[in-house]
Amino acid sequence: MTCKIFSFKTFQACYVHSSRNHVLTFGAFGRYLTFCDNHKIDQTIATITYKWERFTTACNPFNVYYIVDSRDCDHCRTITAHKAPNGYDYLMGRDIDYQDAEGPVSHRVVSRAEFEAHEASFKDYILEAYENGHPYSVDY
Repeated sequence: MTCKIFSFKTFQACYVHSSRNHVLTFGAFGRYLTFCDNHKIDQTIATITYKWERFTTACNPFNVYYIVDSRDCDHCRTITAHKAPNGYDYLMGRDIDYQDAEGPVSHRVVSRAEFEAHEASFKDYILEAYENGHPYSVDY
């Protein structure tokens, strides 16, 4: 919390800034001007940014190349490359991947050259730990 006091001969004001809101108090009149909640402002900006990014991605008429890195509940990691015919199909596929996720999932948009050079990979961390003689601890 920050409090700044401005004092002049004819005018006094106190500005209080907390993590939740801003309050500006005028000394002689006792008026309060409470501005918007910081959390609400941040949340509104994040929502507008999220919706704008989705809109611009959905309007993309070109191919979208992306790599999906996912891990399921059995600690099996899969990294695969995909191609979507347009931005809207990419968003729908990404939403389905996140909805059906059993563990961490990440999408990364890549160039066409990186898409063509990518080789799919699969790794079972539990099996690898068991083969190394550590059946009860899994390292990533």
